[in-house]
Amino acid sequence: TVVLESRGVLPKETGTKEHMTRIIIFCAVALATASMSLAADKEVEELLLAMRKAYKEVKTATFTLEATILAENGDITIKMAGGFKSPNKMYVDVESMENTARISTDGKDIFAVSDKSTSVFTRKFTNDDMGQFLRYANLEVINFYDWKRQLSTAKGDNMHDSKLSIRRNQKWIGKTWIVLEEAAPTVGVYVEYYVDPETHLVWRTVRMSLDKEFTQGDFILKSLKTGVKIDDSKFKKPVIAE
Repeated sequence: TVVLESRGVLPKETGTKEHMTRIIIFCAVALATASMSLAADKEVEELLLAMRKAYKEVKTATFTLEATILAENGDITIKMAGGFKSPNKMYVDVESMENTARISTDGKDIFAVSDKSTSVFTRKFTNDDMGQFLRYANLEVINFYDWKRQLSTAKGDNMHDSKLSIRRNQKWIGKTWIVLEEAAPTVGVYVEYYVDPETHLVWRTVRMSLDKEFTQGDFILKSLKTGVKIDDSKFKKPVIAE
């Protein structure tokens, strides 16, 4: 048997029983570590698959959201109420610091108007641009229309470069949740997604600095109803009252 070691000459004790024992132990530890990593990866991929399936099956939904953005000069609370119709129609009414706005899309264009606007801002719909308009929401809302890309580790998708893990049996508001943990070094954040173990939908997103020392935002669904009837007029270009 030939034993190869990188960048060096084989030591004299290569053939000794003691040396071979060390090699066997090292290989066993390496294989065990690799098996644990593969098992963890498999568990994460199974959860992501279940989540993609769950969001794909949501044909309509209404929701309310409360987001707390933590800042040095004081926390900001943002409230949202909206609706979704598959595959990519959505409206969201936003309220923050006595200001209100509506963001909506019919799947072709994005419309944005505030209570102080004299015209409606319009832009062609893309998943990225809609996400920019919904910057004070997170995957608990964005997943409805962008689940395929957001909840995937495939090349080119949003979790490809992230380190993912799962924390089970997390207690919150009197329920037990699955927490999907994402460390995303490319954008410098660590995120916790609270996933309902029965529906596999996200109800809470906690965004922190990558080192977990500073919480940046807490995004919580206050209510969620699926399979509801929504009038298509909700997604059309808003009309500004004269």
